[in-house]
Amino acid sequence: MLPPDTPDNQTPKPNQDFVTRTEGAGKDRSGATSQPTSSESVSAPGTATGLGRAPLKKLALHGAAWTVLGFGTAQACRLAGNLVLTRLLAPEAFGIMVLVEMVLAGIQMFSDFGIGAGVVRNRRGNDPQFLNTAWTLQVMRGAGLWLTTCIAAIPISIIYEAPILMQLIPIAGMSALIGGFTSTSVLSLRRDVNLKPLVLWEISSQIFGLLCMIALAWYLRSVWALALGGVIRVAVAATTSQYLIPGRKPRFAWEHAAALELVNFGKWIFLSTALTFLIQWGDRSLLGLFMTKPMLGLFATATIWSRIAVEVLLRLNTQVMFPIYADLFNRGDPLLRKKLFKARLGLAIAFVPPMWALSLGGQWMIDLLYDPRYAEAGWMLQILAAGAVGAVISVPASSILLAVGDSKRHMILQAGRGLVLIACISAGVYLGGVTGMIIGVAASKIVDYPLLAWSIRRYQVWMPALDLGAFLLSGMVILGGHAYFGNI
Repeated sequence: MLPPDTPDNQTPKPNQDFVTRTEGAGKDRSGATSQPTSSESVSAPGTATGLGRAPLKKLALHGAAWTVLGFGTAQACRLAGNLVLTRLLAPEAFGIMVLVEMVLAGIQMFSDFGIGAGVVRNRRGNDPQFLNTAWTLQVMRGAGLWLTTCIAAIPISIIYEAPILMQLIPIAGMSALIGGFTSTSVLSLRRDVNLKPLVLWEISSQIFGLLCMIALAWYLRSVWALALGGVIRVAVAATTSQYLIPGRKPRFAWEHAAALELVNFGKWIFLSTALTFLIQWGDRSLLGLFMTKPMLGLFATATIWSRIAVEVLLRLNTQVMFPIYADLFNRGDPLLRKKLFKARLGLAIAFVPPMWALSLGGQWMIDLLYDPRYAEAGWMLQILAAGAVGAVISVPASSILLAVGDSKRHMILQAGRGLVLIACISAGVYLGGVTGMIIGVAASKIVDYPLLAWSIRRYQVWMPALDLGAFLLSGMVILGGHAYFGNI
């Protein structure tokens, strides 16, 4: 990106409407068409995301196919690994690991300046100097994260009354330090929606890490297997990422303008990702205070299954929809709403019905796949899957905010979602104890929908008929199914 006061590269201001921005794309304040600077010319002409002139529909379908294939394979490996690990380790091990992962995720999210998103949407995203500056920032952040985990380990172990966290958190936190050295080739491939090498890289790293984790679990029979296996996976991924693009070797570099550009773009992302922590981990952070560690492990097992569709959609947003939305917006495509509607309709048809199935048959599935120690995860899964319908409907729409550069409004949306989650969990624990808390977690994913509608309405991409129709149909299927079949 160019310095923030350059007209063609400003983050869209909140008081501009979508029509004004699309009509004014490519013009300076005087109305004349602007010419690309030398730094802009490194990207494909006419785009801010490096997609060039390739048909966007073809890119979207190709990217979506690889994303679904790769993430589906990764999820299958994860679930298969979970089934094996639950036979080697007790629920308490997973409960303790939930707290470790919560701390690591919290520290990462509270320090996220959106370096990846900044590179993907920047006109200089293929400029070596810009990329090396981004990589330098990434390495610095990784080192800072690891030091923070070492400091946080002591108070967290006291708060959750788990002394083992004092040793586990710093060791597991080494993944942040190592991950900081991941090559910027990952960002370049994502920017160009060239996902085949990324998918193969991610799957191979995950499989190797999972095999190490299983071997460690068989040998150690403790939570240490989960922590060490995670570090090994990240180390393998960071090392092999250096070979994703032949000849691409990241180096330490510092360009003040590039660093300033990334930080300016990421200042609102920093706040929104910090608030995202409340949305994604607020339930487990609060439940960890009230639940026993074995019960928290059961909740984590149910969460893995209930978030399958949501995780796939989040990956599609990051790797496919975000760069394509950004390209459509920067080119002022008048068919943005129509194309967004078709994409969201297809995603709803693909991912909402699996949540119906889990909400109706979750208990049966847990009883079939897990040993009796994990039986109580069944009713939790049924409740969480019903609430996940709201997330499946909302996730594909929320990425439009970052695609148009409105990271401030995205931050406000995340803040609202975090407050809704806290309110729903608080009401749940007051009315129904631990069971009420889990119901509150599920309900928050539906109750926060009006915030999404408010945040995207100004860009003329809110689709109430599609969204409310999906909510209504889901309610009829889930409630009707439970009334007819009972608790499957």
